[in-house]
Amino acid sequence: GFWGVAMGVDYFYSSHSYFTLSGSGNMDFFIPVPASPSIEGKFELMSSVYGSLMHSSVWKRFTWGYGVTYGRNVWSFRNADDITGTQMREPVSESYATLGVQTQILYEFKKKIYVGLIYRPTFIRIQASNQYEHLISMTIGKRINKN
Repeated sequence: GFWGVAMGVDYFYSSHSYFTLSGSGNMDFFIPVPASPSIEGKFELMSSVYGSLMHSSVWKRFTWGYGVTYGRNVWSFRNADDITGTQMREPVSESYATLGVQTQILYEFKKKIYVGLIYRPTFIRIQASNQYEHLISMTIGKRINKN
């Protein structure tokens, strides 16, 4: 996917270690700018909403973390006629809950502004057949605190 948004709360229990509780959403919107595209032919769409609880450690400008996630994934397949835009067949959609882990590494390049990578494999699908899947995200963020 291309777009995602996340928000979380950090609890620092020492100057170099903290817990994060966060919620995130990702989707595979394929155009890198907000627009209303005309989608025709066969295409798949995927979106994921998940929450995570992570433990992170800070060393100089780097932060690495690990934790657990619970998510809800939605996959759909559509087939529209190229000329009329009408559906050639009924859309197929599947929605399921997942359990997995999450790891991340962040680099703070300016005060409270960071870039990083997040890796979220899921191993258990709840009420669906188990199948390994993962999400790899690049992230850009800013920490906001009351100080």
